[in-house]
This record gives sequence, structure tokens and C-alpha cells, in this order.
Amino acid sequence: ITNNTFKNVSLNGKYTEVKEYEFNEIFGTEYNGGLIDGAVVESNNTKENVVNNLKAVVKVESNAQFQDAIKKENTIVVLNNDVNVGSTQLAINTNVTIDLNGNTLNTANNYGGISIKNGGSIKNGTINHVGNTAAIKAFQVGTIENVTINVTPTDGKEKGGIVVQSGDNSYIDVIKNVTITGATNGIETYNCGGSNRSKPAIGLMENV
Repeated sequence: ITNNTFKNVSLNGKYTEVKEYEFNEIFGTEYNGGLIDGAVVESNNTKENVVNNLKAVVKVESNAQFQDAIKKENTIVVLNNDVNVGSTQLAINTNVTIDLNGNTLNTANNYGGISIKNGGSIKNGTINHVGNTAAIKAFQVGTIENVTINVTPTDGKEKGGIVVQSGDNSYIDVIKNVTITGATNGIETYNCGGSNRSKPAIGLMENV
């Protein structure tokens, strides 16, 4: 659905901005496929909000569903229960938002539990990581928010909760409302300075 205008949009009788889940609530159904791009939302014929790349919502129950969903661009992947990704590093290479939805993501890999590239985000739950490197290896990350990270060390090595990886183009835009336990280093940057850097390695860190 591209370049559409929705007029007189209401949610429970009250006009509202449209973003992420609210789109589903407004139209009274789950929106589980496709993209809505360039939509203009108007209330009482007054432009309320311009929505670019409003994201599809995919709810997952298993690791297999989860692994498939994170490959899709512009998607919000919602966990309906705990997910165990096993000993393989979880590679997030798209700009998905992972909404843990109060659940737990279990990782166990000695080269890092989760690798995030191309603007992915994680929010609203718990990550339990077992290994001798960081729970999250950040290359290009949008937001890590409302997350508890529990690290169980192996091999007696230093290990972090979150590491911004080496290179001029590695970053995390926002780290907010995050608790890290068990890690030797809570949040660190690793060789990510350089003369070609266009933005901070960590843009905002609040309540960590």
C-alpha cells in the first residue's frame, strides 16, 4: 500500500497519531504482511502525521519463525513467548525492530550472542547470554531500550553486555532503560574511532 491518505482516523473515538502497533488497533485487525509507505493520516481534514515506512508486524512463537522474520526489512518482530536461538550467533542484518514483548531471548555463542547491522533495534524484555564475548555486538543499531541483559561468563574471559564494534561506521543511536548483570564490561566501544566517523559511536545513553 503506497502513497495513500487516511482521513478521519480514530481510535476508540479519539484521534491519534499512527505509528507501529497503533495502525493495527485503528483498523481493528492485525497487519501481518506487506508495507505501508508514504501514508498521510488526516483527522478532521487536518494533516496529523506523515508516516514513512510504517512497519509490518510479525508475531513469532518459535526460533524457526523468529529466524525467518528477522530477514525481512521494515518489520517489527514480536515474541509471543521465550525463544532459544541455541549456540549459533543470532545475526540481525536488516532494520527490523525486535519487540521481546516481556519475554526472554536466550543466546549462547562464544563470538557474541547477537550481531546487529543495518539499523536493527531491540526492546521490551530480557536477553540471557552464555559465552565468553558480549551479549550484543553492535555494528549499526537504532535503539536498545527497556532491556535487561544477563551475562553468564565462560572460559574466565572478559565479556561485555554491549560492545560497539570496530570501524568508523559502527554505532548505537540510543541505549535507554537498560540493566546489565554478570558482564565484566557493561557497555564498551572497541576500536570504533576514526577520522571518517560521521556520527557518535553512542548517540544517547540514558538510565543504564
